[in-house]
Amino acid sequence: MPPAITITFISKNAYHPTNICYNKFGPKYWDDHPDNRSKIGGYFVYYYKKHEVRIHKIIDVLKPTERPADMEWDSDRNILCLGPLLKVIKWRDWINGIGSGAPFAKDKYRNGATFSWSQIELNKKFAKFDYNQFVNFVDEDSLNDEIKQLKINYDDYKKYLI
Repeated sequence: MPPAITITFISKNAYHPTNICYNKFGPKYWDDHPDNRSKIGGYFVYYYKKHEVRIHKIIDVLKPTERPADMEWDSDRNILCLGPLLKVIKWRDWINGIGSGAPFAKDKYRNGATFSWSQIELNKKFAKFDYNQFVNFVDEDSLNDEIKQLKINYDDYKKYLI
């Protein structure tokens, strides 16, 4: 079963490497967990400056040798390619709502670390975090947006049929 969630922390300090990297690459790609555990289809979650949580899906995983040229450092970690932003949740809403019980939600905020868990690990270590509810919550709006876009495309198509 592929890892379900990869989480990384973005520092409040504007000069911290996580902040600099996020401003340069954040919505596009990020280095994987040191053990290269993340998989396509998993969720990538930025704990963003303890202000909000930003959720993406992992749409591709590149080998370290395929590192994009604009990533200026060498690393033996895979590169996670991220899809569009799916959801932004205020930090307070995350730790008191859908993210309650999620890894590190109420623990010490860690700058610069990336962690990854499978659904099985989440169920064992973070039993209070409801992964299925998280998936439904994140994907619900995404699915609604896709349906709306299909309807718009269909309405445009119908104009040409008349």
